[in-house]
Amino acid sequence: MGKQIKKIIIERLDEYSEDHQDNKKRQARLKELTRKYDVTDVALAAGFTLATLQQYLRVSHAVPINENSVLKAERILEGL
Repeated sequence: MGKQIKKIIIERLDEYSEDHQDNKKRQARLKELTRKYDVTDVALAAGFTLATLQQYLRVSHAVPINENSVLKAERILEGL
């Protein structure tokens, strides 16, 4: 039953929370960067530890991710 409740909560967050949606988009952008570049390079460019970036990439629900960190990584890695 706990998993069902968690699933319902996440679904409702998806529907009602703009912040949650923004964090899901940031998570997707980080995943895209790690498809193009080495995960350690992405972490360095974003100013994250490797463990933090891996956590951001693994979670099924999007945790708060700083927009400036994602932008910084995109700009630094662009064209490499």
